[in-house]
Amino acid sequence: MNFIFRKSAGFSRLPVMAGLMLLLFFSPAMHADSLNDILSPGDLVNDHAKYDKECFQCHKKFDKGAQSGLCKECHKEIARDIADMRGYHGQMKEQRPCKECHSEHKGRSAKIIAFDTNKFDHNTETSFQLKGGHLAEKVQCKDCHISGKKFREAPSECISCHKKDDKHKGTLGTKCADCHVEKDWKTVTFDHDKTHFKLLGKHVDVKCTDCHINGNFKDTPTQCYACHKKDDKHKGNFGQKCESCHIEKSWKEIIYDHARQAHYPLRWKHAEIKCTACHKGNVFKEKLQTNCYSCHKKDDVHKGKYGQKCESCHLEKGWKEILFDHTKKTKFPLLGKHEDAKCTSCHKVDFKEKLPMDCYSCHKKDDKH
Repeated sequence: MNFIFRKSAGFSRLPVMAGLMLLLFFSPAMHADSLNDILSPGDLVNDHAKYDKECFQCHKKFDKGAQSGLCKECHKEIARDIADMRGYHGQMKEQRPCKECHSEHKGRSAKIIAFDTNKFDHNTETSFQLKGGHLAEKVQCKDCHISGKKFREAPSECISCHKKDDKHKGTLGTKCADCHVEKDWKTVTFDHDKTHFKLLGKHVDVKCTDCHINGNFKDTPTQCYACHKKDDKHKGNFGQKCESCHIEKSWKEIIYDHARQAHYPLRWKHAEIKCTACHKGNVFKEKLQTNCYSCHKKDDVHKGKYGQKCESCHLEKGWKEILFDHTKKTKFPLLGKHEDAKCTSCHKVDFKEKLPMDCYSCHKKDDKH
């Protein structure tokens, strides 16, 4: 104040002071401006220059602690970050007064935002951690933080930066992180089991695009036949419910329970043959006979002489194994050499004929006496 009221050009200090006091007290507008000029420690930066004459925008009388609150009223996006605990300001361990980092009144060209990218820790000082491919040396700050925009305006959604890398052309939506990780695009973490279609057997190894044609994931069918019609060797004769007989492991492994579901158990040789060996046409329209002779007439070496009940003598294991018990089912037990003789040795015509049971009737030609 002394340099204002010093003696100059022969005037005394008192009249000058009195004149100034009168000017200040009786001219309110000039009073405020003059005080601002006198008390201001320096010019504001360019962005705040419009508030040169409006100290109350940043200062509150007799309350230094109110300054940060006034800053937030103007910088609402920063206030939101702090409230939501996100971004650089929201991640700060201790919320300090704004002026500690952003000191004003340093002149129009002063930079009140000091940011050293070399010392900046993106993982602890922001809400977006850099992992995997984002940590690669080739990835630079400018790749995400576009020149001329604020750092806080950098997008955090994958698609914002990687739209050009999207091989799905937007058909899978924009949430890349639902399937991919930061390591690389090829590493997929999508859990298909959480959908209505679990991937089992061979389905685990197929590519997504094998089922999701043209990147369409919304209307992908879940019925086997929709995808495997071309693999159907039955040509539709066995219906379209492939899962009734087959499993995802392979086509060759059959789970159809013929005994329980068809009421005809498949034993021994029957269990080894192909379905089409018996089922020649449409499995839903044909009516197969369950007696042996209907299928094995061509295999009957007896030419029908012994009847059509093959199961009376034979097993499904093989034609050569005979289960007919001559001792229990006839009055002539087969003993000694008789046990090894063929049925046709005695039964020349059929089983209905009445054969003699005395030795001489059959062995007259063998009588050396």
